[in-house]
Amino acid sequence: MNSPQSSSAPSSQVLAEDPVLKWERQYRRQPRRSGKRRGPGCLIAVLAVVAGLAVSWRLWFPLIAAYLDVSELPRHADFIVTLSGGSGHLTPDGHWVSNREFEAAKLYREGMAATLILSVYSGEDGVKAAKDDLARAGVPGNAILVNDKPTSTWDEAQQLLDKLRANHAHSAIIVTDAYHIRRARATFRRLQTDPAIDLIFVACPAAFDYSTWWDSEDGRAAITDEYAKIVYYLFHYGVLPW
Repeated sequence: MNSPQSSSAPSSQVLAEDPVLKWERQYRRQPRRSGKRRGPGCLIAVLAVVAGLAVSWRLWFPLIAAYLDVSELPRHADFIVTLSGGSGHLTPDGHWVSNREFEAAKLYREGMAATLILSVYSGEDGVKAAKDDLARAGVPGNAILVNDKPTSTWDEAQQLLDKLRANHAHSAIIVTDAYHIRRARATFRRLQTDPAIDLIFVACPAAFDYSTWWDSEDGRAAITDEYAKIVYYLFHYGVLPW
């Protein structure tokens, strides 16, 4: 007769073959991985990326300026509008001319629109000087409307949209510097109401080479200042730069 102990207790061989126990023993023998060990690897990867960007900065630095330029080719419209400020150049006779007004006059002569809206913030003397410049460039005084109250791109956009609506405009060419176009376009879009006016943003001649903007004092000042204004407009006015 068999004893109770030998008939009820499982043998050691049966326990060893139990798949659950076998899996548990194998799992416990494996060393557990610690998340802390990933730190050095991640740090090395980050340093490698930073080093790569530092070495190749001349390849991607032009993209900083290129991002700001979302200009379009001009097409016929009801009005040509020059935004205030921006760069300029000296004519052969030593006269300083705004690049924005220079481009607006060129578009007028090409027949892109019959009326030009001149936006300047430098008072009566500034308005007269700008109109004289446009007259020398072939734009008659009776083809010019004036907006002389802008103090920033935000209020200028609002004033110009009001003036365009008051003159029953359906479309307008907005002329400004290439680095200013992304923020200007976003601001006009933020302030547009229905029915929306078709706005075409055209860049005037540049005062510096955008592909090497960091080599120019004007380029460094314009690009860095514009990015600071983009951030300000984003948080102060809710203007999204895209």
